[in-house]
Amino acid sequence: MGKKAVNPERAAMKHKLSVVLQVYLGELTAVDGAKALNVSRKTFYEYQDALLDAAIGALTPGAPGRPLLSEEIRRTRQLESENARLREEIAQERTISELKSEVIAIRNSQLSEREKKRK
Repeated sequence: MGKKAVNPERAAMKHKLSVVLQVYLGELTAVDGAKALNVSRKTFYEYQDALLDAAIGALTPGAPGRPLLSEEIRRTRQLESENARLREEIAQERTISELKSEVIAIRNSQLSEREKKRK
């Protein structure tokens, strides 16, 4: 099997993460980390804060079970369900209409046969 293609954006994010972690571990100074990423020290500290916020968010326990659906997804599913119900209702109405037409045609045929026999 061949190697998987490297996504350049993902590789850049991994590099940023690696440099920020090296600073956290004391392997680099913040100044060296900023230089390694070609950013200002202020921007480097913003990266650090973003990483810390993301890590805290990922490790914060949430409610047990599946996450709640967003209102938009819930509404979409509700509309899809209603759409399916209405399509079924339309199909049933068409069937009823076709049956009524057939009954009317049969009844008209019977009436016409009676009229022929009377004459």
